[in-house]
Amino acid sequence: MHFQGISIYKLSNGSAFNLSTWTGSGGLAYTLNVNGGVITSSTGKVYGGNQP
Repeated sequence: MHFQGISIYKLSNGSAFNLSTWTGSGGLAYTLNVNGGVITSSTGKVYGGNQP
């Protein structure tokens, strides 16, 4: 199984995500890739790491 460039937006307290415009503010945007069942992240951590 192979997926590349899955966009993630991780919300934290005080952040917001607008479903109408598909944009967020105050959170953390990053991408995930899956190759052979192994998940990698553009932040180095699957769950995004520290909040911004």
